[in-house]
Amino acid sequence: MALSAAIVMHGPPLSQDGGRVVWMKRHRLRVRELAEAKGLNITTFGRKAELAMGTARGYWYGTLKGFDADVLERVAAALDVSVSDLFESLPQPGQSGSPEDTK
Repeated sequence: MALSAAIVMHGPPLSQDGGRVVWMKRHRLRVRELAEAKGLNITTFGRKAELAMGTARGYWYGTLKGFDADVLERVAAALDVSVSDLFESLPQPGQSGSPEDTK
């Protein structure tokens, strides 16, 4: 089973509750899924996107704290997709299927 990571995108906060900020847009980075569908492993993906191995791992496992627009464009080009294809929208808190609904 592939690992997936929830990425919280920057934008105006939906709410602030007790110091906890909930952002309006939530996305999952799909780099590993897209790369594997094209038969690429992490090393080949990193080389094709011209990334340092640590950066390639961050995109592959979705562990990055932020994104650089130039790097996102190289990653998308390496996978032959648009930058928007690198992300999948997740349900908002309170929507059916949201992880917060199961708490």
